[in-house]
Formats: sequence, structure tokens, C-alpha cells
Amino acid sequence: MIQYLIATYSAFVMLLETDNDSMMEILTKTREDLISKKPGRGWRFYGTFACLALLNLVCAIDATILAVALPVRLVPLNPGSTTY
Repeated sequence: MIQYLIATYSAFVMLLETDNDSMMEILTKTREDLISKKPGRGWRFYGTFACLALLNLVCAIDATILAVALPVRLVPLNPGSTTY
């Protein structure tokens, strides 16, 4: 904690010692850098997207299998008057 306070204090003193023109140049460069940088999509975004797509595919296949298999498996059980 003390080291953080000392580092912050020394940075503050350095800012006070610089003149206004160089301070404005530093702030302008930082602002322009922040505006020009676009957030990139890293491997975590694409990995998450692939996992969600795979999960969606598995759910769709599961629903298709159940829709086909349940009526076929119910016929031998003779569930009632409903015909399949």
C-alpha cells in the first residue's frame, strides 16, 4: 500500500513539473490512441461462439431424434386410441 502511494505521489509530482504544452500533448496522444483502437475479438470470443453453436446443434439433433423415436417406441405399448 505504501509503495502504491509513493508511486502515485511521484507520478503526481512529475505531472506538476511538466509544462502545459507537453501535458496537453500527452493527453491528446492518449485520447487519440484510445479513439483509434477498436476492440478486437480474441480467441475467447470465437471459442465461446463455437461452443454455443455446438450446443445448439446437439439440442436440435436431440429434438429431432425424440420426435422420430417416441412415436415408434410407443406403438408396441399401445397407449390408447391414438394412432401413429
